[in-house]
Amino acid sequence: MSERVENMIRDNINEALEQADELLKKAANASDENAKELQEQAKKKLRIARETLADFYQNASSQGKEIADDINSCVHENPWRAVGIAAAAGVLLGLLIAKK
Repeated sequence: MSERVENMIRDNINEALEQADELLKKAANASDENAKELQEQAKKKLRIARETLADFYQNASSQGKEIADDINSCVHENPWRAVGIAAAAGVLLGLLIAKK
């Protein structure tokens, strides 16, 4: 998932939570009938935020599984290449650690 999409989802969730918070604060100071309406609006905003989070989690989870499957296939198809890449990464990491 791209960073732009993640930022958009985070912004939408934060906005929904802020709106729900404002509606609940207004409901605390409102008359009974008006308070019920504001509370219902706040519940709606919270439900939207919950659904957005659930969708984001499901998409991120499925994409993570797809990436893991792709890597697993690549390693099984080219085991020596994977060993070489891991060895090179280990050597580079060792050199970086040794310089510090």
